[in-house]
Amino acid sequence: MYFQWYRYCFSKYFTFQGRASRTEYWSFTIINLLILWVFWFISKLVDIPEEAMSEGIPVFPKDPVLALIFGSLYLIFCIAIFFPSLAVTVRRLHDRNHSGFWVIAQLIPLLNLVVLLMLLLPSSPYPNYYGLRAPRFPGEKVPEAGADIYGPYGTVAYRPQSNGDETVTQQNQNTPAKGSVMDEIMHENLANADAQAGLEDRPAAASPSKSETHRPMRGEESSLVARLNKLSGK
Repeated sequence: MYFQWYRYCFSKYFTFQGRASRTEYWSFTIINLLILWVFWFISKLVDIPEEAMSEGIPVFPKDPVLALIFGSLYLIFCIAIFFPSLAVTVRRLHDRNHSGFWVIAQLIPLLNLVVLLMLLLPSSPYPNYYGLRAPRFPGEKVPEAGADIYGPYGTVAYRPQSNGDETVTQQNQNTPAKGSVMDEIMHENLANADAQAGLEDRPAAASPSKSETHRPMRGEESSLVARLNKLSGK
């Protein structure tokens, strides 16, 4: 999972919008720190002075070519992770509902400890200006705040709110197509709705009786009513 988050951060190389969870940020950061340490250790190991060898310290012989290769790889890797590291840090700050400009405070003594605390805190449970929430797993498509998601009965608009709900929906005025069962029910035209649902509609008589003004119950409905009457003691 940690390496999946690592690849995911590279896939969002220049993406500064949205939110990043604590797992996403620290997976990318810790793996980068480990790789940087390995590069630094090897580059120093092949660049140890000859005086250390003469003192009997078991080290690799000084090799300028290897030192140049590993030093160059170290520099290339630092450049390669600069933008994704900056982007995931900004998204992590967004996840705590903080401006991404707080990333500059990492260069200021004492303020960098404040930023570190922000990065260590868990995700804010509320939708905010920067998004509804952080992705729960790599590659999850989180609807953007204010985006319209189209459903069978109209458009569902996601709006950031501060009421604790993860997604807040707002149904617009769109209604189902005219003539559908739902449309007839909403307009209280129950007879036409019964016909569209496959229920037989009996024509009204000149002097309708009680039995003729109601749709007759089907077999399963009659059985259910009989059971209910039996349970109620009627």
